[in-house]
Amino acid sequence: MNDFQITERFLRPKDAAKMLGVSRATLYTWARERDDFPKPIKRGPKITLWRLTELQDWMENGENWTDESLRA
Repeated sequence: MNDFQITERFLRPKDAAKMLGVSRATLYTWARERDDFPKPIKRGPKITLWRLTELQDWMENGENWTDESLRA
C-alpha cells in the first residue's frame, strides 16, 4: 500500500474570485466567454468549484493579465 495521499484542492466561486481580485460575476463571465480560462466543475445543482492548480497556472501565464483581459 502507498504511504502517501494525493489531494487536489478546489475553490468555491467566492474564494476563486477573491484570489483573482475580481467579482464572482466576472469569474463566471470569463469561464463562459474566454477559451483560455479554466472551466468550473459542477458537483451538484448548487455546487460549483474551480481547481486551484488550474487557476494558479492561468495566473502565472503573463499574457492573461493584461489591462484588456481585466475589462471583461
